[in-house]
Amino acid sequence: MTGKDIPKASIVLTRRQFLALLKAVYLGNWVANAYRDGGPLDPLAEEYEGILHLVFSQAPRFGLEKYASREPGSDDAHHPTRLFEEGTDVRAVLDAHEDAVFWEELAERLGERDFHAMHTEEMAAGMAEDESMHRHHESIDRYEDEFANHGIDRLRIAEDEHEKGKDAQ
Repeated sequence: MTGKDIPKASIVLTRRQFLALLKAVYLGNWVANAYRDGGPLDPLAEEYEGILHLVFSQAPRFGLEKYASREPGSDDAHHPTRLFEEGTDVRAVLDAHEDAVFWEELAERLGERDFHAMHTEEMAAGMAEDESMHRHHESIDRYEDEFANHGIDRLRIAEDEHEKGKDAQ
């Protein structure tokens, strides 16, 4: 298919629906690109960045020009304004998402670590799949309960005996 053969579609949105679309596109682009620096070794995911520019360029048609600004000297690249980022709920959504992911990942990684510390590869390979999953979940659940009740208040880094010996030398 050539560019002119690709079908195009139009959708009809209310102002409220378009604002929700702005937020969804912003959040999607943020997930895809926030951790990238945009340099040659860590380029932005352009398909998400391009959709963000396209959708935000339509904000004035919906009376939402305060939420989009055109980047000077660019090829019509439109970006969210500070007012969009601070005046809508996108920051709260991102903060809640990051918080949930942090606790989930921390519990999963520590639970995995503990499971593998308690079971050799041979032991784990000899377990029935449901038993292995059950033991994994027990390890993870322990941390989920701990973090739900105490956050990181009781989390400590144990000094490795091997590292202690290096420091004494």
